[in-house]
Amino acid sequence: MRILFLAGGSPATVFAFAPLATAARNAGHEVFVATIEENVPFVEGVGLPPVPVAVMADLEILARDGSDRPAETLRDPVQQMRLVGRWYARMARGSMDGLTRLTESWRPDLVVGGRLAYAGQLIAARLGVPYVRHPWGLGDWGGYDVGGAEELASGQGRAGSDPLPAPAMALDICPPALVPEGSASAEPGQLLRWIPANLQRRLEPWMYTKGERRRICVTTGTRVTEERSKDENTFDALGRNSDFLRELAATAARLDAEIVVAAPDDVARRLREELPDVRAGWIPLDVLAPTCDLIVSHGGTNTSMVALNAGVPQLNITKMYISEAQSTLISDFGAGLTIPVAEAGADRVEAACEELLSRPAYAKRAREGAADMAAMPSPAAVVGKLEDLAAA
Repeated sequence: MRILFLAGGSPATVFAFAPLATAARNAGHEVFVATIEENVPFVEGVGLPPVPVAVMADLEILARDGSDRPAETLRDPVQQMRLVGRWYARMARGSMDGLTRLTESWRPDLVVGGRLAYAGQLIAARLGVPYVRHPWGLGDWGGYDVGGAEELASGQGRAGSDPLPAPAMALDICPPALVPEGSASAEPGQLLRWIPANLQRRLEPWMYTKGERRRICVTTGTRVTEERSKDENTFDALGRNSDFLRELAATAARLDAEIVVAAPDDVARRLREELPDVRAGWIPLDVLAPTCDLIVSHGGTNTSMVALNAGVPQLNITKMYISEAQSTLISDFGAGLTIPVAEAGADRVEAACEELLSRPAYAKRAREGAADMAAMPSPAAVVGKLEDLAAA
């Protein structure tokens, strides 16, 4: 069987489906990953074959046209979701020519894409093959589809219609224990155990061993950089601002704890100069997380799931609704705390860290969440479900 996986606009979307794609390859199936050009190194890094189908323009260019002014939408969650959905729909349209060329010579039997990988739905419908939706994170992402469907319909001259075919199967990575009592999972369907995947580095003993002091990991993801955006109101600036990471690290360093900062090397070099007692660098988070007492982050989908998988309490300083939805689900479960970035002064962040470290209930709930996650069907088991779907 041939399975085409589609990545989204960031490395986290590659890491999300890498375990399932790898399990499919290990089961003897052919797997390709269609992606934008800038994600190719990350697909290669997790051992999967990438096929670039579009060149990624800057987020700020794609997000700033017509009425889609980020400065006006970032403050309102509904409009924020609509804008992100429209942006992913534009990325889908920009990928269709490349996907068409690929599938003319390599026709898949099944297409798997993330919650906002609209190009996967479109190419699967065109080919007449099943589409499987693989979530990138937890929480209800349905609001994004409003903007996505709106953008795609207007681009096809069919405003008001729904251009997004429903998936033949929806995967659900949310541990059942995290679903509030009396409500359904935001992505009900075939349960799938979430397993960490990230780029690896040569390991040093301190990365996988724990000393006597409490250990706090601080990270704001893989895309943080020292480069500055021309407009601080863009999604690009919000996702990549290294000042945000340094502020979090400096606040964590006020506590009596060992501080480890997971960050790209260029950002880590400057951070080590400013905070010489802090370890900083590109550290495989799946290796480091089990040795931590707390993970402080931007609430990125991959980072939060790594912490949950390791059974480690987390403090998420959220900037975007996409992060807030997942972080709130985890904090409501009792495995962490969520603070909106507008309220995240140094004193409040320090107090939240101390609360999470000093109250055993948070660690207990985090371990319970990890155990629930571990009991879900493995990627290898779900590959059998994909085989059945394609055969049917």
